[in-house]
Amino acid sequence: MYSSVTVTVLAKIWSAIQLGYEHSLFKKIMSTIGKGFKYISKGSNFLRLFSSNRKMAGETLFYKIYCKFIDLIYKLVEAIRKLINKGKGGSILDSSTTVLFRDEVEVQNTFAVFSLFFGLTVFIFNAVRGKFLGKSFYVSIFVLLIGIFGLKYEGGYKMLLEESNSFKFLKSLFTIDKGGERWW
Repeated sequence: MYSSVTVTVLAKIWSAIQLGYEHSLFKKIMSTIGKGFKYISKGSNFLRLFSSNRKMAGETLFYKIYCKFIDLIYKLVEAIRKLINKGKGGSILDSSTTVLFRDEVEVQNTFAVFSLFFGLTVFIFNAVRGKFLGKSFYVSIFVLLIGIFGLKYEGGYKMLLEESNSFKFLKSLFTIDKGGERWW
């Protein structure tokens, strides 16, 4: 039926679960509870408000005011963005962020240096306060190790993931096998 063994197995499992649910005691109990809720809420205006097909929210004055307010905020943000884009040409902040986030490797190095200094700062503050057994102390050590590993590994994390066996296994679960019947 399907061209992938994984999809075929998952489809058969789903149909077995669906068949089991159709004749289960759980479905009977849930339908009885649902009928009870429908009976209790028979004349409820609150339920009628939320189950109506009319666009009640769109017809209210509050909704129209809300839309105008959101449009005003959007225009304000766009004006600020245009103003910032005019003046950012040769600024120190623009040039430094461009260098720090130029490509994947630079983003990885920036993240590693940040996590290294952040972990080191938390570690030092905990050491000064004398808290060597707290959760933040262990977290700071973990963040330090992430920073050290990030600086030690010179390639991008994407390459590291693509070459790992677990990633290849997960990817192979969703690739279509060659051969078999075509389901379309």
